[in-house]
Amino acid sequence: MPGMVVFGRRWRIASDDLVFPGAFELFIRALWWIGTLVLYTNHKDRFACQGGTVLHNYLVVLLVLLAVIILTLCAIVYISAQGTIVNPGPRRSMPALVYLRALLYLPEFVWACLGIVWVSDNSIGCKPAEVGAVIGAVVSR
Repeated sequence: MPGMVVFGRRWRIASDDLVFPGAFELFIRALWWIGTLVLYTNHKDRFACQGGTVLHNYLVVLLVLLAVIILTLCAIVYISAQGTIVNPGPRRSMPALVYLRALLYLPEFVWACLGIVWVSDNSIGCKPAEVGAVIGAVVSR
């Protein structure tokens, strides 16, 4: 099986080697998305504190970002599982999906940094449980 060409070089990883790592990350991200959704639904009526609007927006954008990452991972796992060893043609779009997943790391990192800034600056007046929930969401990243 030939190695995949990504970022201008040939890697020792073929396009069919991403099924299990992608499935594992998909499982972890799905659990995290469910946990964030539960957190959002349990705290959606308690955003009246100073910085509460930022918390609300943080959780909504986090849910959307995680959904996009989950969809990308679903595509990676599905495409990587296609074809055979001698027929890698169905996996020809795999480098584009790897590029897309790599690009999604940037907004994910920025959003984690914004969560840290919110917890350290704007959480005054919010209940400790809400601040702790955002700290848990940021740390679990």
